[in-house]
Amino acid sequence: MENRVIVAWVLIAMGSIILLHQIDLFNLNTPNSVTLISLAWGMVLLVRGWNHPTHKGIFGGTFFVLLSITIFLMQFNYFPLDDLFALGSLFISIGIAHLVYFAFQKTKVSNLIFAIVFILIGIPLIAHEYYYISFWEMQDIFSTYWPILLILIGVGFLGEGLIKNYKKRNNELSKTV
Repeated sequence: MENRVIVAWVLIAMGSIILLHQIDLFNLNTPNSVTLISLAWGMVLLVRGWNHPTHKGIFGGTFFVLLSITIFLMQFNYFPLDDLFALGSLFISIGIAHLVYFAFQKTKVSNLIFAIVFILIGIPLIAHEYYYISFWEMQDIFSTYWPILLILIGVGFLGEGLIKNYKKRNNELSKTV
């Protein structure tokens, strides 16, 4: 039943896109089709991840959907077409995908830490595009504070290990009682 629903949504999306192309409301050129395929793949992964017991696929689905939306907005000039902006939005998309996955797998503290790290890397890159921060200030920030990223990653791994040990100890205690 689940596969039929996915196939149905993919067919509806493909038909809608082809119809919009036929009536000249949407140009189906190569960048648009790659973005649409990425968006469709992200939606498929999100649906499959939502229904999977371990939510496998939520991370990839979130990432592909966010990246596709960003590319669409860049193509229609809502976001600037710039390498630093694209790189910043890529990092932020990865960070948000980690946050969404953490929302489903709360025992994976490393996902929360990676989310913070990727978002903190992406924000200055996007801020540079809007002239809130100069390139030299951005370089100074990264060269000075990059060890914080190592600290955050280490804290994430420690937190994840502590949670695993706590759960393991509780399982052993519940078996003996």
